[in-house]
Amino acid sequence: MEGFMTTIYNPILHGFHPDPCIIKVGSIYYVANSTFEWYPGVRIYKSSDLTHWELADSPLVYPDHLDLSSVPSSGGIWACDISFKNGRFFLTYTQVDQFERSPGSNQGFKDTINFVTTTDRIGGSWSPRVLLNSTGFDPSLFHDDDGTSYLLNMVWDYRSNQHNFGGIVIQEFNTENLHPIGQPRLIFSGTPIGYTEGPHVYKHHDWYYLVTAEGGTSFGHCVTVARSKTIFGPYELHPQTPFFSSVVDRNGFDQAKIQGKSVLKFCTDDLQKAGHASWAPISGDDWVMAFLCARPLPNTALCPLGRETALELLTWCEDWPWPHSRVPRSIIQLESEKSVRPTNYQWVEHFNIDRLDDNLQTLRVPIKTWGRLERPSWLRMMGGQSPVSPKRHVLARRISSHSWKAECTLIAHPTTFQHMAGLIVRYDEANQVGIFFSHDEQRQCDVVFVLSVDNKQILTGEPVDIPVRSAVRLQARCIDSIITFYWSVREADWEQVNPSFDFGLLSDDHAKPIGFTGSFIGITCCDLASTGFFADFDYLSYSEPVVKSTRSGSAISTAKPLF
Repeated sequence: MEGFMTTIYNPILHGFHPDPCIIKVGSIYYVANSTFEWYPGVRIYKSSDLTHWELADSPLVYPDHLDLSSVPSSGGIWACDISFKNGRFFLTYTQVDQFERSPGSNQGFKDTINFVTTTDRIGGSWSPRVLLNSTGFDPSLFHDDDGTSYLLNMVWDYRSNQHNFGGIVIQEFNTENLHPIGQPRLIFSGTPIGYTEGPHVYKHHDWYYLVTAEGGTSFGHCVTVARSKTIFGPYELHPQTPFFSSVVDRNGFDQAKIQGKSVLKFCTDDLQKAGHASWAPISGDDWVMAFLCARPLPNTALCPLGRETALELLTWCEDWPWPHSRVPRSIIQLESEKSVRPTNYQWVEHFNIDRLDDNLQTLRVPIKTWGRLERPSWLRMMGGQSPVSPKRHVLARRISSHSWKAECTLIAHPTTFQHMAGLIVRYDEANQVGIFFSHDEQRQCDVVFVLSVDNKQILTGEPVDIPVRSAVRLQARCIDSIITFYWSVREADWEQVNPSFDFGLLSDDHAKPIGFTGSFIGITCCDLASTGFFADFDYLSYSEPVVKSTRSGSAISTAKPLF
């Protein structure tokens, strides 16, 4: 790559973009991210220079790809893997239908079904999914240079007298009929750090390299690397173990965790939770590593943006890869043809075409089940169940900065307090906040009010009367980690509606007993009376202050059909 040294600002994919898997096909890099309960499933980005990333595909769209209708919060599509062989892309992924959640230990049963689908072109049609197994999660494929392919995944052990993370297994895989061959073999039980998952295998100079995630996908997360002369092992650990992590003092971290003290002083200052890595070649002995990370709000251990995607550079030396830094960096230097410059980020969806903008996703089911374009530039959203129901109706996009503003305009005709529509900031069903337009039969007028759910504790703020029945504008602003809400009609000034809400409470770190997603901002409509209530939305907008990267998914349109 001939050019000049440019600055890449991590994370490269802002907001909820966990579990990145990176590959290089020809001159193009691809990164696939898991999406959990959000539809469509999986997001695939592409770049020719590791600097500018564009959303290229959202592959899991049809019923023969996924069924999220009954998955729990933080269930659904877990860590995916993308690979390439003989002109075909292979996508493996886990659909988590149920998991028993408990803090830290992750004990209990998990119903984790692993699938594979293929295509000959990113952005094209993907084949119906094929069942691989349900022995654990994080499936991946490795294609050896002799033509043989292998399937890997971690094994989940529900038994109380065993460690639940049962190690990494591998078996041969037939890429023609998409079925495993023979019995799986355990090749790696992990290190004392534990929680071994996210396996990927690479080959370099006749050595096989096993890359895994360990430590749990929180502040103790890390990357572990081991190598072997044969793919079935035995594997020897890298001299630098952990290979990569946000933890700078593992002993101090472990002791603080045991004592119930803050672990952050044993971690880097900026990018936390680094782990779940994958690799791709750049040129010669220079490779790149994609990994997940998280950015806490200032002076907190709360990461409401969720797990994001970042990069680090690798160099091979004496048959071992070495990261240029063993801890994540906010800035890396890379030779590139173009530079990335700070820019204001402003986005708006006017619903004026029959396709959904790349940035938007729905909860569990496609929008066609409850939405339609009733008139030009207006989306009609039929009322769903309550805000805490998995069957609620939400259309939303990722929040990708600690400071942001979002706005919508809606027209609705509520006749009861059980009719409500508005602007919602959602982490999951148990943790969310929003401003709603509704009706108060005691006041005999329409109202707006703030509703919050904090680990299932529901609070409704004092309603504010709407003097005239008209199109209502609703707005949310997040400044200094505090979300405040506003309303207006016509061109009147914005009026604040209390209470405000702490953005940090919408995070993996606050969710109980555990969570894996990130905050979204969007529109919603609820019909608790089941009387056919609906709301028409004119637009949804979102903006941020100056940021240091081109925004994911904003450069090209690969939108899926809306109806």
